[in-house]
Amino acid sequence: VSGAHVGMIASAIWLVGALCGISHRRCAAVTMVLITLYACMAELRPSILRATVMADLFCVAVLARRPSRSVNWLMASMLMLLTCQPTQLFNAGFQLSYATVLAVIFLSPRVHHVAERLWSFCFRRRGDDLVKILQARLRGHKPTLFQRMTKTLKWYVAVAVSAWMTGSLIGVYHFGQVAWWGWMGSLLALPLVWLGLNLGLLKTIITLIYPPLGTLIGPVLAGVTLLL
Repeated sequence: VSGAHVGMIASAIWLVGALCGISHRRCAAVTMVLITLYACMAELRPSILRATVMADLFCVAVLARRPSRSVNWLMASMLMLLTCQPTQLFNAGFQLSYATVLAVIFLSPRVHHVAERLWSFCFRRRGDDLVKILQARLRGHKPTLFQRMTKTLKWYVAVAVSAWMTGSLIGVYHFGQVAWWGWMGSLLALPLVWLGLNLGLLKTIITLIYPPLGTLIGPVLAGVTLLL
């Protein structure tokens, strides 16, 4: 289990709460309790502890009706952990965790801007006909859906590339190597990892409550794992 898994579970809990119409404060309370329990069960290793503290501080901000300033709770969690163990500052995992999140906050908007320019150059100038055909086929409210999908995809690529660029610098310093296609691996693998992790956790819980129902999730989980 890594810190990313804690974030994935927190996002899944929040997503279910949002779909059920639960208020943000209740979502924050449930998320904080469940991910803290999960972290305790999974062993409080440094990577898990970092992610849990960051997520809990975000939930506290929501519960207290305070602005959820990303850098504030990120730095607060860093100070808490360094107070307990200052030597973590020189650990590769610690540096990767915080540098990557900072890159997502500060660098991804700039990468997204570049992606917007490239999209404009490739499609609006050279591929106008292709865009018009797609929009013509997606009638009514569908063009808006198409625009939302492309916007989400561009942000998704920007986040993956930003995290990869920053992580690569730290990887070169500590390990002397670069995963040149790491950003592409993140793009392809992350949705499957998110789905597999949450399906696996759901299957475990449901099997404890009602085993026959848990067996129904097994083939789906196996398919996701095989695809990954």
